[in-house]
Amino acid sequence: STDGDSKENLAPHQGKASVSARDLLLLPRLRLLCGSFFLLSFAWELPFIHLVRYALDEGVDSDFAQKLVLGIGAGGIVGRIALSACIDVYGPDMVFRFVLGLLAGLDLALPFFAGTQVFLMAYAIGVGSVIGSLVALVVPLVAVQMDPVAVPQASGLIYSCLCFGICAGPPLAGMMFTVSGSYDSSFWAAGSFVLAAFGLTWFLPQNQHAQQRGESPRPPGEVPPEKRQRQAIGPHKHQHSGHSRQ
Repeated sequence: STDGDSKENLAPHQGKASVSARDLLLLPRLRLLCGSFFLLSFAWELPFIHLVRYALDEGVDSDFAQKLVLGIGAGGIVGRIALSACIDVYGPDMVFRFVLGLLAGLDLALPFFAGTQVFLMAYAIGVGSVIGSLVALVVPLVAVQMDPVAVPQASGLIYSCLCFGICAGPPLAGMMFTVSGSYDSSFWAAGSFVLAAFGLTWFLPQNQHAQQRGESPRPPGEVPPEKRQRQAIGPHKHQHSGHSRQ
């Protein structure tokens, strides 16, 4: 199970300067992360390579179709800025699930609205923001799931999984277009891959380090107990000092 592998597999690595990739791959939670990003990677480059051609095939004006790439770039900037604020509030686990669910929904819905300029631009900005946030999400996500000493190697393994699908995804989408004569099947396949990745994330523990310390993860926005204690003591101190002066 993902909850029980910390004591058995992570404990022997504590205090070491590094952990081998082979040992890391024995951890179920890392395999889940690698599997999620591997499935996601097949849809990663698809909008950059095929979205403009898809829009042109659907009869969209060529000038507008070329602006879709700019929409992806603008969305990427927004995604990176919004990511840090969302992680602070909800944590990287929930942010990862949200962006995967959003990307899967956009990919699966695109074939139904591919001829609509408003939806195409919304898709471009939305996908850009998702991809932009995912680039910066890997390390924070690994940091809450893995022992600190394993973060560099685990992040490298995840990026390696991404590279394979990023290189293989667009050619596979092109082959599907050649066979079917439409990009609908390519984006439906991409959305299905991302949806499968979204499903895998629900097998990840919410907060591994909190579980190792015997603590239960705090809900988003909850004030830590030590801070609540200081807030409760503060007014009493002022009240006591006021009585002393009297």
